[in-house]
Amino acid sequence: MGEDEFVDNLMRYIEGQKEIKEIPRHQRYIKRPGLHEILSWRATKTKEMRNRKIREAIKENGYSQKELAEYLGMHYSTISRLVRNYTAK
Repeated sequence: MGEDEFVDNLMRYIEGQKEIKEIPRHQRYIKRPGLHEILSWRATKTKEMRNRKIREAIKENGYSQKELAEYLGMHYSTISRLVRNYTAK
């Protein structure tokens, strides 16, 4: 997309605007960590830790439930249930 300086300037410009739906998701979360970073084996030693990281990937980093399901080899409805059960608490 451009030099690192350009990306850094763009990130400062859109910071705090991640909720604006008119900005495409791939632009709002341009420097988000990869799923391999969020869901590393060290970060997901237990199911609860894994579930917490799944919710973090969706809520804080803008990943879709479908993206997570494909990455983890799980059904998307399982991911949906994990997120729904957490928000219901």
